[in-house]
Parts: sequence; structure tokens; C-alpha cells
Amino acid sequence: LVFRRQLLHRSLQGRRVDLLTITAIPQKSGEEPDILPQDLPCATLASNVPKFENRPIIFISARVHPGETPGEFVFLGLLRFLLSEDPRASSLRQQFQFKLVPMLNPDGVACGHYRTNTIGLNLNRHYDKPNVLSHEGVWAVKRCLSLWSKQGRLLFYLDLHGHASKKGCFLFANRMAGPGQGWNSGYARVFQVNSPHFDLEQCEFGDDYEKEFREGIGKHGSGRVAIHPDCRL
Repeated sequence: LVFRRQLLHRSLQGRRVDLLTITAIPQKSGEEPDILPQDLPCATLASNVPKFENRPIIFISARVHPGETPGEFVFLGLLRFLLSEDPRASSLRQQFQFKLVPMLNPDGVACGHYRTNTIGLNLNRHYDKPNVLSHEGVWAVKRCLSLWSKQGRLLFYLDLHGHASKKGCFLFANRMAGPGQGWNSGYARVFQVNSPHFDLEQCEFGDDYEKEFREGIGKHGSGRVAIHPDCRL
């Protein structure tokens, strides 16, 4: 089992934004190191994490909205599962490498904010054009996702949240054209088959590129909407 923790970035108040890597021990030695983007000012660039080029990357993050603690609970459950001896977890570690960011907005969490960072920005509206001075963890994550996409290694992106008014466990995803939407629906149904807690009817597949919402900012800057075209997922 490979379990590594790297410093990815620092928040505006200097708190760590960590990147975790989980996968199986490589069958052969001599794998080249998995180097993070060179323009990350705070990251641990001298990596002791092998690249595992034949294992696609599954990326999962949480807590971009500090007050959405249910997303963190899901993340912790996922972390326990991936590190367990469950044969399903072992099989996943053999086939994939998991890149995880437990807390995208640590300043917001420490300050008791509900949706924003320390300068009042909702970071989940800036994935389309993040900058290093204002969008901290989101900027660093977008740099990594873009690099992994260019390398042909990024397979899956998931950002964990909690909802202010809806109950239960469900998925929000982009509405795809043609067969892609069939895969969307099928993936949600697999969730339902495997978990009695999953609510298929609460899932939403939206076309949110042009809409504007209560903050006056369209969801085209949210993680799930922006990463889809920018990283070709």
C-alpha cells in the first residue's frame, strides 16, 4: 500500500492544503517520480510518489465550502475504505491511483465561514479562471488537474459537498450530449444498487454553463462545470 502526503499549496493565512496519494505498491521498481507543476510556489516538488503511468488518476476533493461538513464525513469514510483490507479497496488500489485533497479551504473552516475564503470569495465559482493570489487551493488543484489531463492520466473528478436544503446522498453532474448522458445515468444507478443510502431521484444533471444564480455568478466557474471542458473529462 502506498499512502503519501504532500504539501500542495498554502492558504492565504498560511494553512496547509494537502494532496494525498493512495494506490498499491508497484510491482516493478524504478518508476519515475510524479512531479507536481513547477509553478506551485509552496508545493513539495521533490516527490517521493512514483508516477504509476499505467494507473489512471481518480481525483476527489472536499470542503471548498467550509460549512458543508457532510462532504467531509463522506471523504473520511472514503479514506478509511481506500486504506482498508477490503478486497474491493485492494482491487481499486491495483487499478487506479487516488489523488485526494481533504480540505480545499482551510482558512474558511478555521474562521467558521459557510461558503467563502478569508477575502469573501466563493472558491467554487472560480475554477474556470483561478489565480494564485485570491483562489489558493482551487488554483493549485486546477494546475494539477490540467497537467494530469495533458499527460492523459486524469480519468475521474469528484468534488464533495453538502446541500443547504436537500436531504440524502445524491450526485450533481453535467448533462452530456448523446451516449455520455447514458453513462451519467448508468453511473448513478450503480450507486443506487450498491448503497441503500443513495437517492437516485435527488440527482440532478444540469446544463449550467450560461445560468446565473443567487450570487450573481454563473456556475460555469464551479468545479464540476469548469473541469469538464478544460480537462476534457
